[in-house]
Amino acid sequence: MTLRVDSFSTQADPLVSVATGVFCAGLMKMISRTLLVLVGVMVASGANATWFTLTGDPAMADEDTVEVEVNTLNTVEQSRTLLIRVNRETDRISWDGVAYRSYTAQIVFECSVPAAYYQSITFFKQPLWLGEPLTVAYGQQPRREVQFLAMQPNPASRLVRAACNG
Repeated sequence: MTLRVDSFSTQADPLVSVATGVFCAGLMKMISRTLLVLVGVMVASGANATWFTLTGDPAMADEDTVEVEVNTLNTVEQSRTLLIRVNRETDRISWDGVAYRSYTAQIVFECSVPAAYYQSITFFKQPLWLGEPLTVAYGQQPRREVQFLAMQPNPASRLVRAACNG
């Protein structure tokens, strides 16, 4: 079948224009509502965090991963603090005897040393920060240095350099 168009009209059928307008308005309303719901879900789930991956893949449960929340870098006197999250490829036990697979932590950088130490850690028994959290806060002594033991490549020194020189 061949369709041949010999003429083109620039005048729209008024009935078609109204129907198209109603359809477009309804579609725009539906899109707006969907976007509002998505934004609400993102905010409620903490999607406003800006995680930067130093090593690994945050979507892979069986991979060592270290990420920093770039919006949380703060300077207090001579120290800087930052929120990090770490996923380990296998189950581990902390120096305090806590079994974990992943954790988030508030760390403090002492650039005069240079080194980074944990202020608090929230441990998770499951990978990718799932499961019931257990938070441990640390005082000045004994200090718990950020080391990422047995992680290859190990981003600890790179993290300290970036925070102290940045």
